Amino acid sequence: MKCIYLLLLLSVGVCVSVPAESKEYNHELSELNQRESTYSTFLADTLSPFWQTKVNKGHFVNRQQLNIHYAYVKVADAQGAIVISPGRVEGYEKYQELVYDFTQQGYSVFVIDHQGQGLSSRRLTNKEKGYVEDFDDYVMDLDQFITDIVKPMHQGKLYLVSHSMGGAIGLRYVQQHPNQFNKAVFSSPMWGLNSGAIPKPIAKGIFNVVNWFTTLVTDQSPYFFGARL
Repeated sequence: MKCIYLLLLLSVGVCVSVPAESKEYNHELSELNQRESTYSTFLADTLSPFWQTKVNKGHFVNRQQLNIHYAYVKVADAQGAIVISPGRVEGYEKYQELVYDFTQQGYSVFVIDHQGQGLSSRRLTNKEKGYVEDFDDYVMDLDQFITDIVKPMHQGKLYLVSHSMGGAIGLRYVQQHPNQFNKAVFSSPMWGLNSGAIPKPIAKGIFNVVNWFTTLVTDQSPYFFGARL
């Protein structure tokens, strides 16, 4: 979490840099380092009370009739709002500390649980599997979240912070809605799969064949060959 936080401080949208000798940067770094040494105290005295009293939670029903959960904190006179797109198997509760830090910097924060993750509905009976019929399902959920939840509560500058698979979702969203966010941060984005010694075109062909075959023999998406929980 600290890495993502520092990344935003250093480069909001990879556009605005903060010099390493900046007093503000050094102060933030010192504060984070001090927090690490007394983290249990910070958790009990600051973070847990903040999450219990300041964070609002809710859900909306998407076009597939799935419940998509989210959390948000509105900051008075916010200098902007940050939308967080979490990574694979991450729910909004994983981002408690990051949400707190962003609000202390004067930002309102909105976090979505992508379908199949966190508290949001799953498509399969096996709840351990992450599954969508189409990757753009994630993108449409994110757009509905921004349009129906975020925008009515915040009309100012909007920023995207995304991690891992959330970075792939975020990038696709930015491609389809280029004017929605003022800036975007991508932390370890899943912009490709490591196919190892197998050339990517061949690996993609294998994935497509296996996917086609599984649709013939089962109505529930199984684990990929050789994969397991």
